[in-house]
Amino acid sequence: LTQQVSNAFNVVIVSTKISDFSDFKNQGIELLNPNKDSDLERLLNLTNELKTKIVNEENCRTWIILDEAIKDLMVHGYEVKKPREKIKETIVENINYFLSLGRKFKLFLLINTQDENIKNEAKLDLGKIGNVISGRITNQASADLYGIPIGIAQRRDLTNGKLIFATQSNRECFVFKSYL
Repeated sequence: LTQQVSNAFNVVIVSTKISDFSDFKNQGIELLNPNKDSDLERLLNLTNELKTKIVNEENCRTWIILDEAIKDLMVHGYEVKKPREKIKETIVENINYFLSLGRKFKLFLLINTQDENIKNEAKLDLGKIGNVISGRITNQASADLYGIPIGIAQRRDLTNGKLIFATQSNRECFVFKSYL
């Protein structure tokens, strides 16, 4: 995906495992590690800039890919007064804003996670996510979290590259074979 959209869009990958994406470093893709203060500050500035563009009804032409990084943006209650936590809180607020309006202004957000506590701990408004792509889900709580009926979520044939595509707007689910 990043190779296909990088020419027409800005692509930002947020991950604590930047080395996993080193192949993209020289392709105009911005790599940010939320555990580095300078990268966290850059992400804050970027999300603020994008929010301003949306408010001004300008196209953003940006993909933000959060690769297991959303858990690194969680604000822990006992640390809420620390400057770093305030930065993370603002970033998550901006991401929630993007979830509802981003696509209209060509701002796309991919959240890659296996963490079923993402809704509560990261304070993301997952109800605003229009589409979910998932592998097999083994428990009712996770299926409910992503709005996928448990009968589909636990299908035994969801192996070897088969995934669920669920569209939240009309609550339809499709199973498809991914080819990587």
